[in-house]
Amino acid sequence: MIRVYWQLVVILILFSGQICSGTTVVAATTSQQKITIVYNDGVPPMKLTNADGEADGMLIDLWRLWSQKTGVSVEFQQASWDRAREMVQAGEADLHAGLFYTNERDKTFDFSAPLFEMKYYYFFHHSVPGIKRVEDLKGFRIGVPAKGYTEEFMRKALPGADLVGYENFPMLYDAAERGDIQVFISPWSNLLYYLRQQGVDNSYRHHAASSLYVKRYRGVVREGNRELLAQINRGLAQISTQERAEIERKWLGQQQSKAQPVLLLTAEERAWLRKHPMIEVGVDGNWPPIDFMDRHGQHKGIANDMLQLLGQRLGIEFRVDPGPTFKQMLEKIQRGELKVAASVTRSDERAGDLYFTEPFFTALKIIVTRKDKVEINTIEDLHGKTVAIEDGFSTMRTLEKEHPQIKLMPMESSRAALQAVSWGSADAYVGTRAVAQWLMQSEQLTNLHFSGDPGFGPAQQRFAVYKEPEWQPFVAILDKALASIDENERLQIQRRWLGGGEKERPTSPVIKLTAEEQAWLKEHKEMRLGVDPAWPPIEFFSEQNEYQGIASEYIAHLGKVLAVNMRPQKGLEWAEVIQKTKAGEIDLLSAVGKTRSREQYLNFTEPYLSFPLVIFARNDAAYINGLEDLKGKQVLVVKAGYMHDLLQQNHPDLLLMLVSDTDEALQLLVQGRGDVFVSNLMVASYVIAQRGFTNLKVAAPTQYTHDLHIAVRKDWPELIPLLQQALDSLSAEQKNAIQQRWVAIRYDLGVNYTLLWEVVTAALLIMFFGTLWAL
Repeated sequence: MIRVYWQLVVILILFSGQICSGTTVVAATTSQQKITIVYNDGVPPMKLTNADGEADGMLIDLWRLWSQKTGVSVEFQQASWDRAREMVQAGEADLHAGLFYTNERDKTFDFSAPLFEMKYYYFFHHSVPGIKRVEDLKGFRIGVPAKGYTEEFMRKALPGADLVGYENFPMLYDAAERGDIQVFISPWSNLLYYLRQQGVDNSYRHHAASSLYVKRYRGVVREGNRELLAQINRGLAQISTQERAEIERKWLGQQQSKAQPVLLLTAEERAWLRKHPMIEVGVDGNWPPIDFMDRHGQHKGIANDMLQLLGQRLGIEFRVDPGPTFKQMLEKIQRGELKVAASVTRSDERAGDLYFTEPFFTALKIIVTRKDKVEINTIEDLHGKTVAIEDGFSTMRTLEKEHPQIKLMPMESSRAALQAVSWGSADAYVGTRAVAQWLMQSEQLTNLHFSGDPGFGPAQQRFAVYKEPEWQPFVAILDKALASIDENERLQIQRRWLGGGEKERPTSPVIKLTAEEQAWLKEHKEMRLGVDPAWPPIEFFSEQNEYQGIASEYIAHLGKVLAVNMRPQKGLEWAEVIQKTKAGEIDLLSAVGKTRSREQYLNFTEPYLSFPLVIFARNDAAYINGLEDLKGKQVLVVKAGYMHDLLQQNHPDLLLMLVSDTDEALQLLVQGRGDVFVSNLMVASYVIAQRGFTNLKVAAPTQYTHDLHIAVRKDWPELIPLLQQALDSLSAEQKNAIQQRWVAIRYDLGVNYTLLWEVVTAALLIMFFGTLWAL
């Protein structure tokens, strides 16, 4: 979950526009005292002409606020889509109120800092079944705003699609209401505004968890008009996040407030709920902390909290019917004795009898063995062995089909399966990590540990509905209610059950070593540790040549717990560290990302730190949307680093400039000797603060995160489970304290780091809570 929150941190930085802008000295320029802003009508609530013939909408309100902040008067002019852009290009208007950036438009215009972010979805009429992905839209007439980015995007995403262009969004929605089209592309905010204005029911569905694309509105000036662009960006920087939120609340109402959102149900859906005020739901009842009955017979866990929240949203009551086993509960719903079940993974076999909602929780899979079974790390290691598994679970079916070499021991519950492993009746358990962790602690199964990843990927938990016409409408109703649950509500539920807050459960496992493990450690008291010498705050050597940073504190803990000396190797650049590791002259690395090339000579613990990888650029750089926009640019990257491997492997067409460390990369970027730097957000932000660089910004995120592991030479497999036990012995509070100590350091260099440290403080809070439920 930490990844989800780090993405929020990146968005916060991107929204602010610059990492360190407090002390930027702006050269004197000739500022305009009045500007003409042109907008294309028909994009409510972003930009429109109201009943009084005046410019209105979220973007218009933002530019009026900009005018108040800067003292520059603004005049609005309305024009068609094509004409509005022509006016800016010809100098008839100074600024376009808001467009999306594209490479093609960048040839003609310059773009301001982001104004508002928009998520676009594909919507389909509730009578249309089976649309789960964009490829399923083939065969439908798809309504899109004509001539804009959406039409261009869809022609690339779905070649040959039957696209129908409409001049503006109201015309698009009118066509959908008439039945001319059953599928269309739109932001949810625009459709919501239309439905409220028209006073009509929502007849459309969309997958709220997966947007088609995300774009940011930006102000647009004629290419080369840098003075006006600088003036605009200075004014935008004066508008606070709270002021932007107020504009959103004005136009989007409940959607942006903390009040319970209004569900736009159709008249038929509301009638269906009135007919079914109480719904019985089948639950496992033996799957803590997701779905279980407590000692008083009350339903508890993530599934129960979601049912309670959904019941409030829909104005109905859910009553649970537990097990007695998952297999028996599933058989009841497949026979139609129960109509709804919670915590069911979708499969093709089950889809023959059941409808499935969008997921409400994602379960991660793990292999659990006794601590003396150090040879079991992958699913292939279980071939010929006995695996205890919950009877009827989808994981059991997967193992039956894909790994018939494994002897399965079906058990009635997760508790019984883990006990079978602990007592020696089975070699391993393959199941859900959160469930295993909960039961290993609550049942005091101290001789068990997480030994590997089965490689199945996550299992999405859904509500299942018996497949009959009367109950089909409930699937769409549940999906709408699930979509109304915002990220904070979901995370609050997960934090409650995955955060380790139960007092009776230990916050960290007890380290107990076998005689063989103790003997191995005695033979390897001295270990050569490879570290990155210039990678603060993760790890580095101080001016006194002392090993410091976040990783250094983890290493100190591991050395103490395992009673070994992990001696940092000094005087080496990172590329040399990698060379010596390959040659067997270094035994382990303290903080590295896992790549295919490194897996050839290293084994890895589970990740213990995770940070986003982002693109840094100078403040005056053109807009960058992601790695795909870096073709032809000089991309700075640390030699032999994780990002170097990733870019070489996944983006071989990029022009890479290799440097020895982050500090060198940022200095070259500041001097203009490189266009961008792709790096770990935390590390580069730290160095920027140290150096006092004021002309750099986070230009865009990448699709990658930097998961950091401890890596060990391939011929020392015995060390991995020992390191993992020692890592697991750190509590969430201890981990947070380590990170907080290093992120919270400040430097008195005469630079105003207010914005940076606000971001880092937010990141710390995010990392603290994220760590609690990620363990």
